[in-house]
This record gives sequence, C-alpha cells and structure tokens, in this order.
Amino acid sequence: MQTFFSFLLAFLLIDAVLIGLGIGVAYLLRWFLPFIDLGMGVLIGVLSTGISMHFLAHILKTAEEAVEDGEVVLHAGPDFTLKRLPFKRRKKRNS
Repeated sequence: MQTFFSFLLAFLLIDAVLIGLGIGVAYLLRWFLPFIDLGMGVLIGVLSTGISMHFLAHILKTAEEAVEDGEVVLHAGPDFTLKRLPFKRRKKRNS
C-alpha cells in the first residue's frame, strides 16, 4: 500500500508541475497573442510541456544506455595542442 501512495504522490507532483508550467505558458501566449483564450493556452502549454518532458526523458535514457553499453566514451573535452607554424623569411631585395 505504501508503494501505491508513493507512486500516487510522485504522479501528483509531476502533474502539478506540468499544469503549473502549462498555466505559465498560457499566460505568456495570452500576453503575446490576445486572440488565444486562457483555456486553449493551458491546453497548448500542458501538451507542449508534457511532450517535451517525454522526449527529454527518452533522450536521457537512450544516452545513459549507450554509455553503459560502451558505445559512447565520454571525455572531458577536445584536446587542444599548440603547433608551431613554420616561419617564412623574406628574401632580401637587391637594389
């Protein structure tokens, strides 16, 4: 029973964040485009936020699996080495 309540609490927390972000997006849409009413803005905000969260979770899961399988090797960054370029000498002019 405790597992069910923890799952329900996590679901309600994610749902509250999703609806809160949707309402925020709705107010921004209403401010930028006055012909969009608040209800449609909330719907657009919740759907766009939910879909973007879904795809972000999918991308992170795929990246984590690729690192665990050894397909991707993470490193600190590019290795920059300084190379000395040859110096070109000017020829002397004969006057």
